[in-house]
Amino acid sequence: MQQTFTQLVVLLFIGLSTSFHIRMTCVNKGMKMQSESKPDKISKPFSVQKLRKNISDAGQAGLLSYGLLNLVYYTSATAFAWKLSNNPPSILSEMSFQKKLYVVFRKLSNVLLIVWTGSQVTKVFRLLGAIALSPFMEKWITVTQKRFAFKSRNELFWFTVAGILLVTTSFYIYLILSAALFHA
Repeated sequence: MQQTFTQLVVLLFIGLSTSFHIRMTCVNKGMKMQSESKPDKISKPFSVQKLRKNISDAGQAGLLSYGLLNLVYYTSATAFAWKLSNNPPSILSEMSFQKKLYVVFRKLSNVLLIVWTGSQVTKVFRLLGAIALSPFMEKWITVTQKRFAFKSRNELFWFTVAGILLVTTSFYIYLILSAALFHA
């Protein structure tokens, strides 16, 4: 059941993503696929490229805002999908630790596929949120640099990036080990 759902989500995502880049045209009796050679003349107000440029124009504040929103999205979506995914049979209590890790990593790969698919859907919203939060992040950078006596904005930036990576890595390590050791 879980694999069928995962396959359905993947097929749905592939179908949606290719429908934007490929158009179907009828030729004689069958259907022929042709690559889209010209972009649509309709202006896209929320194209990902425009939003990424806005974030890069916001500088370090925009990047930190986007990083924090990604941290929140990926950890919460992974926790939610992990909780909803079906648990392996109770026979896991008799398995060795290596076999439990194998089962946990298989479950994690299915969960991450679902989370990644969801991230493609929510990317525009996270980019918009990062653009909206960048003025507040700019204030936070200024205040934090003065309060904690960082020598430069770059030092504070990389310290914050390291913190984001540490929190994310700790979350996934905790998820894997707690599932393998206690209840997979």
